[in-house]
Amino acid sequence: MDTGMMYNMLHAFTQLKESDMAFALWNGEEVRDVSYPVFLNDILHAAGYFRMKNMQGEHVVLCADNSYDWLVVFMAVLASGNVAVLLNPALPEETLMEQSRLADATYLWTDRDFDLHLPTLSYADMIAAEAMPVDETAHHAQDDTVALLGTSGTTGKSKIVEITSGNLQGSMENFSRLSSVRDMARSFLVLPLYHIGGAITALMIFDQKKTLCVGRGMRYLLADMPALNPTYASLVPAMTETLERIFRNTADPEKRARLIGHRLSRVYIGGAAPKASTCRYFASQGITIDTGYGMTETCGDGTWCELEESLIGTIGKPRGKMQCRIVDGELMFKGASVMKGYYKDPEETAKVITDGWLHTGDMGRVDENGYFFVTGRKKNVIILSNGENVNPEEIEASLGKCPDILECLVYGDEKGIRADVYTENEEAARQFIRQYNMTVPMYRQVYKVECQTEPLEKTPTGKIKRKENKL
Repeated sequence: MDTGMMYNMLHAFTQLKESDMAFALWNGEEVRDVSYPVFLNDILHAAGYFRMKNMQGEHVVLCADNSYDWLVVFMAVLASGNVAVLLNPALPEETLMEQSRLADATYLWTDRDFDLHLPTLSYADMIAAEAMPVDETAHHAQDDTVALLGTSGTTGKSKIVEITSGNLQGSMENFSRLSSVRDMARSFLVLPLYHIGGAITALMIFDQKKTLCVGRGMRYLLADMPALNPTYASLVPAMTETLERIFRNTADPEKRARLIGHRLSRVYIGGAAPKASTCRYFASQGITIDTGYGMTETCGDGTWCELEESLIGTIGKPRGKMQCRIVDGELMFKGASVMKGYYKDPEETAKVITDGWLHTGDMGRVDENGYFFVTGRKKNVIILSNGENVNPEEIEASLGKCPDILECLVYGDEKGIRADVYTENEEAARQFIRQYNMTVPMYRQVYKVECQTEPLEKTPTGKIKRKENKL
């Protein structure tokens, strides 16, 4: 039997010293450093609680904001042989109850006043329990289920993704081969931990024995950066565009350091394609931009690329041992990090996994140098009355070149192509779209534009919510 990812990680922690910092925690008033030995001790006490209660193989819901406590509970759930069910605390209570039911949840740990009809666990009780010896923590086989997550898709009904110990291990091993590891001495956790992007980032940092900087959440990103002073941050495009505006408005290095810290040297942009202008600007400021592609179904793994001018627009090449190909225009992945399947849903699983290859649902292409590009979402393709197929993402990328179009969403109706636009200069945005229409065939022209002065509606991970094509 394999000892498993968590068992091996906790044993590696035993070799670290009090000077090896696992966390820099910022509460808005002070930074608290937590060493790896202290982190390990808290995990083992919490794992001991589960053993004391004879809890093994239970499905424990974690429904809380990012925090040190969240990561202690998550690690303890896995170390004690239980399964972590990661849910978004911002969702309506009835949705959380339904997701808990789908995941066969049996216990709940939360920082909210939820009533999910589940026994609720106390963090204080966990930490007060007798510690479990590290040699007695769970031994996971590669195919053992350790986590269940809801998909965060911009369209369609959420499904429960089943993640194994081998999936987590495969994702971390592929990550460890990347050049970005060298810049992760202090990595800023911004993405929510209930999302695979946040959870796998944390595990990767622990696997590399680096320091995870934890602030007060996404909305406090800019307020928390100077206090935590990170070297690396993993962000979605909307965040990097905000960061770009601050950079452009703050030329003085000392003033900029007071706003974002003085160590930031590398930024990963994921979740959606970054603007070319943003990538170029950060490069001009000496900050390396990484980008790539990953899904909940691939445990956050997929492709990766350190951007340079000639590579802007690509999602990169397969990460580590991951395999990637294009079949009938669709991007597909195969590798150790591809999910076990959709929990208790073999029919949906069979729709997306064929002979180990995961159908992503994204359309793509690969160039002669082996770099992959996403050209659109298969489900989002607009099929017009004349039979023409249009990828809305391609038009969004064209419109996004306008500096006055801050965000846009393209979709179709019975008359053709429409666009919702977030802008602070409506006339300039409309003029740009009129000029765009003059350069493309009629079927790709935007016939109706709705402008607004507020950002477009987003998913919890910062992606713009898709509208159904009404054709």
